[in-house]
Amino acid sequence: FRYDAARNRWTETIAPNPPPPRSAHQAVAHGGYLYVHGGEFTSPSQERFHHYRDLWRFDLEANEWERLPDKGGPSARSGHRMVAHPKGKSLLLFGGFYDTGNEIRYYNVVWELALDTMTWKHRAGGGGGLKNVGPSPRSASHVAAHGDALFVYGGYCKYAGDGDAGSDGDVEKGVTHSDLWRLDLRTWCWE
Repeated sequence: FRYDAARNRWTETIAPNPPPPRSAHQAVAHGGYLYVHGGEFTSPSQERFHHYRDLWRFDLEANEWERLPDKGGPSARSGHRMVAHPKGKSLLLFGGFYDTGNEIRYYNVVWELALDTMTWKHRAGGGGGLKNVGPSPRSASHVAAHGDALFVYGGYCKYAGDGDAGSDGDVEKGVTHSDLWRLDLRTWCWE
């Protein structure tokens, strides 16, 4: 759908070859395009889950979808966040989760998509030295880019904890974060 602010009206846009239906994906409008990454499909019974790792670009002028290469990029995920780099030549993606109903993983990795070559590069997070120490894995955070920095605030993650005394099996626990992090986009170091 497109929103016409002058007329205060939504209009459905019909375009060939769109991405499959999904929720919890990320979409960023930048440079005449709308970029869409990842997300999930859940069956109506919520017994089947599918997380996407695909990358799509919608040409806002021509009303055409194009699937872009996703090789070497982020794994399948939902609930992640994506913003345009302040310098305008790339997109930045942070966090997210993967949940099949039997398995759940949360991420704290930052990926950069170079728009000139459409190639992904892992930039920070996921362990591996002081440079990569940063926010804990999470989804649903608030993310903004300004100047030479990417800011991450809050978010959520859940995990299977130990069952309480007298209960059977694991108990699912959730953590709501309220911390603020800054990633220097020149050095890729967190503070």
